[in-house]
Amino acid sequence: MAVIDREDRLESGTGEWKAGVLADSDARLEAAESAVLRALRMAADATNFSILKALSDGIGTPVDELCGATGLGRLELAERLGDLVSAGLAAKVPEANQVAGVPAGAALVELVANASARAARDLGRQS
Repeated sequence: MAVIDREDRLESGTGEWKAGVLADSDARLEAAESAVLRALRMAADATNFSILKALSDGIGTPVDELCGATGLGRLELAERLGDLVSAGLAAKVPEANQVAGVPAGAALVELVANASARAARDLGRQS
């Protein structure tokens, strides 16, 4: 909700979206579903997912280290990080030139890890 509220303030400057959503449970559910689906789309991209995995420990990671880990140039990495931050999956630490994972990003990494482990077990049973 904080991500959507921030985007609303950037677009309209009013901040009225948050007040309206707080008063309407259907609007809250719709906003939450929209935010979760957006986060899932972001995490489904293999490069974005590798960034999220690198950040899932929640410790700030220097941007240069992320460039090396992902093989991305600074510009492409900056664009992807901007998208992940706007989706609420990562956080920038500008004063340290670092990026940190957040609980939502770590939860998606854990979800994929658990689903992958389950799929691998199921494949093992089929052979």
